[in-house]
Amino acid sequence: MKDNIKMQQDFTEYLNREVLSSVDWAKLGKIKYIKELLKQITDKFCEIYDANELEYDMEFVLVPALIRVCESGDLYAGIVQLDLTSSGEHYGTDFFTRYGVMNIDNEQLTEKELRYVRSLHPYDYFPTVQYPDDIHVDWSRCPKEVWDIIDYCRGNAHEQSGGLELT
Repeated sequence: MKDNIKMQQDFTEYLNREVLSSVDWAKLGKIKYIKELLKQITDKFCEIYDANELEYDMEFVLVPALIRVCESGDLYAGIVQLDLTSSGEHYGTDFFTRYGVMNIDNEQLTEKELRYVRSLHPYDYFPTVQYPDDIHVDWSRCPKEVWDIIDYCRGNAHEQSGGLELT
């Protein structure tokens, strides 16, 4: 098995090289597109990590997740940064938005972008790979629409996909 640092590098390289360069940012408001994008990212995560469930020995990890804004209920594809050695301590979230990938901690955001990303807080995140030890995810508050997407990304849905065309 590869070491964790190598797996992180491979996953980050995949995101930068294959996902970010081909996302149709205008379609990120469409649930079907978000669902297919997260499925594609989740499948690659599982391939790189050779697992569909997170374990504490993976240490720090970037995990695909469905993000749900608490106030509006809007859904976003995202990547959450977790420390698995501490019950999944959450260190940050990258939101895939129609304006690009945004993180509230990015010091290079314009004031307008910062206002926008602040409007996405507070939020709940739901990893698309299984992590039963994460005490920060309240699955009892997970709406059916979110469950459907998570199940699909985990391969639990019976729906067939023709794949995602990002361009």
